Amino acid sequence: MSETKRKGSGTEELPGGTLAIWSGVPESENACQGVGVLLSSRLVDLMTEYKVVNSRLLWVRFKMGLTKLFLLAVYAPVASSSRAELEEFWENVREVLDLVKGNERTVVCGDLNGWVGIARPGYESVLGKFGDKRVNDAGKLILAVCKEKGLLVTNTMFNHRKIDM
Repeated sequence: MSETKRKGSGTEELPGGTLAIWSGVPESENACQGVGVLLSSRLVDLMTEYKVVNSRLLWVRFKMGLTKLFLLAVYAPVASSSRAELEEFWENVREVLDLVKGNERTVVCGDLNGWVGIARPGYESVLGKFGDKRVNDAGKLILAVCKEKGLLVTNTMFNHRKIDM
């Protein structure tokens, strides 16, 4: 979940064994930003570790049989944010992704607040041929991190209905 606007950070067990993990701004600040995940009781049993990084990032590790998964939940600053704020966010993302172990699959989910476009020279390993053709500066930062960390922008790998773009 992105832009939760929930203050502080913590966990809460919800009905049915669902677990909410969230991170937001300090209690003393106006509600803004915020990131969170909701885990079904089945996923809670598979969770091995989690960490709240800041009001825009948290991560969770899972072990599912032989498969290990590193889930990074994000809420990126909007494209009109200062260059310094955007660069700080992406540096934090890089630092968190450095924690990923070689035997873990990585999923980054949330609102990245950027337009990445579609496949073009230099980004064949990152982008597919489907999606919106628009690219902005925030999207270029997304692509740089994906290329550096060996990640795919998976929603460019399959066709979409026009209404979904």
